[in-house]
Amino acid sequence: MRMTSRGLLVVCALVVGCGGKTAETIADTGATGDGATGADAPDAAIDTRLDGAAFDYCKASADRAAKCGTGAVDPAECAAQLSCYRTIVRSSELDPLLVCFATRECTKKDDQCVADAASKYLSDPAVQAYVKACNEKRTACGGGFSDDYCGYDHGLLTDDARAKLKACVERSCAEVSDCFDVVFTAAGCR
Repeated sequence: MRMTSRGLLVVCALVVGCGGKTAETIADTGATGDGATGADAPDAAIDTRLDGAAFDYCKASADRAAKCGTGAVDPAECAAQLSCYRTIVRSSELDPLLVCFATRECTKKDDQCVADAASKYLSDPAVQAYVKACNEKRTACGGGFSDDYCGYDHGLLTDDARAKLKACVERSCAEVSDCFDVVFTAAGCR
């Protein structure tokens, strides 16, 4: 699954590729994670241990793609995607989510990994407040942006990233969607 500005995670529904408008900027849009290593990570491996061995997300994703016949995984694209996840997903959620993405059964959608991980945030007051504000803004804007921005899956995002998205929700209807794109693009989620 790729993290995009349209769905985190579609997520994200935090997912295919965010092509946001980067010409616009908003104050301090660089999303940083709560302990995530971000773009400075030296390679695509993560520290998660699976059956006592180091887990390499990109290798496991490539192995799954080969097994499921879904096409080759581009190593550079996978590394960029991993950097996005490390930047925007809560560090406590990152490893389990990546393991689910890369090792799930061929018939299981990545959205199910996200839904399973995000279910614990249904009663989180900060996440509830974000979801409520986002959905109210979407209604006020006549559906001017995707409802993927307004789901409980955003509980998987760092507090910093969610705060930046909430700031987008407080903008005018004409600016909300572009603002979301800027936040995700700044986090390396393209």
